[in-house]
Amino acid sequence: MVTKNSVVEMVTPTKFLATGYSGAKILFHNPEGNEPREGPSPFESLVLAAGGCTAFDVVDILRKKRESVDSFRIEVESQRAQGHPAVLEKLHLTYVLRGPKKESSVERAIELSQEKYCAVNIMLKRAGVDVTEAGHDLERYFIAHQLITVDIHALLNSILEVTMGVFNLLEAYLALGLIVGIAGLGVITMRNVVERRQETGALRALGFRKSMVLKSFLFELSFIALTGIAMGTILGVALSYVLYLRFFAEQAAFVIPWARLLTLGGAAFLGSVLATASPAIRASRMPPAEALRRFE
Repeated sequence: MVTKNSVVEMVTPTKFLATGYSGAKILFHNPEGNEPREGPSPFESLVLAAGGCTAFDVVDILRKKRESVDSFRIEVESQRAQGHPAVLEKLHLTYVLRGPKKESSVERAIELSQEKYCAVNIMLKRAGVDVTEAGHDLERYFIAHQLITVDIHALLNSILEVTMGVFNLLEAYLALGLIVGIAGLGVITMRNVVERRQETGALRALGFRKSMVLKSFLFELSFIALTGIAMGTILGVALSYVLYLRFFAEQAAFVIPWARLLTLGGAAFLGSVLATASPAIRASRMPPAEALRRFE
């Protein structure tokens, strides 16, 4: 731990000049009467420091992600307690950016700043009463009334963890279903090739080239895969919207993650093509004479 020294020196009874350990200076001013303000108050400086601290973090993180920031401002809303001590009771930061292409990058930068890097905001979050200790004190004081205290924040976090665990389990189950579906499509394609040997042989005998037979199989299988992906996407978005209207309509906006849907849909389509490519290639390479004399 390194000790750093700063100085706050009186200029007038309503003005104090602060010299930080870096040599930077700032004038604190609590004007009286009609005296024009020449600097922020100490409390205002604290509020501004919370905004400035996270602003530097967010820009630095976005630059490391190679995201351009054309303009950026933070609107800081604060509330103080009535009477003395007039402590900070609420601090709300609104981030207004222009330039970054990925919303997820901005959200991640803000999250990292608030939870890991911005010392001012983290210090403000940690300040105050220890909720657990205060709860134990209340229970001891009202033990005759059998009072039980509950840490709402910890309870909500535990509920959120359980909920996210269920969602992760559902995602794993759906991913397993997707893999099984792709494998099933490959098996059906192999059976389809066997059942259509004579049809394939007839096409080859009529003059169809190997590439034409292969393209016909792949076109048919691609149509089936894309139809399944489209129907699954539409039904998934519709179900999500119904759940949103029922449980979350008043809490957040409904956002469709198009980039993630396109990525998952592309991966499913690629997996389907790879699973069915081998049977289709085998069908295209089958000699016409062999195909025509085979019976199932």
